[in-house]
Amino acid sequence: MHVIGKDIVRFHAVYWPAILLSAGLPTPSRIFVHGFLTRDGRRMSKTLGTGVDPTALVRNWGVDAVRYWLLREVPACEDADFTEAGFARAYTADLANDLGNLLQRTVSLLHRAQDGVVPSGTPDASPLASAVADVPEALQRGLGDDWDPRRALDAIFAVVSAGKPTGGGDEAVGAAARRAGRRRRGRPPCSTRPCGS
Repeated sequence: MHVIGKDIVRFHAVYWPAILLSAGLPTPSRIFVHGFLTRDGRRMSKTLGTGVDPTALVRNWGVDAVRYWLLREVPACEDADFTEAGFARAYTADLANDLGNLLQRTVSLLHRAQDGVVPSGTPDASPLASAVADVPEALQRGLGDDWDPRRALDAIFAVVSAGKPTGGGDEAVGAAARRAGRRRRGRPPCSTRPCGS
């Protein structure tokens, strides 16, 4: 695959393949044309000072947050606008609040109700199980066939959304895990004993 910017399509889609053919070399099987990154609605430019220092961004937010923003907010073939406020909002809302909180609740519940052991068995027909079942195909489409990582992330965050205790989450999963944990510790499902006794 040949990855190029949209302002140099003619050279790389017409002239470069012709040069390669005349030299007897293979041409790219696919050409991926990406858009521009803009900052606050203006094209990034060193002379205008509208660029973003990636080193400072990684130092302040971490490399995973920057990778996430690039995959989530930059369309495959269109322009994307970077703003400090938009970056902070995506980080806080998606990674810290949604994904981070779900992970923390899940791990805490797993340790509290299952002694840290992931229960075996087949998942039920819940919105959460349905969202999880959609992930492999979405990953294949988003990261392979169609090359739009946002599709893959949409499927992953559908799992996060379905796992929330409110807004469409599957609260029955947590209740079932707590009941299973109580039964395993010898407590009846609706014990009236105070916690810790």
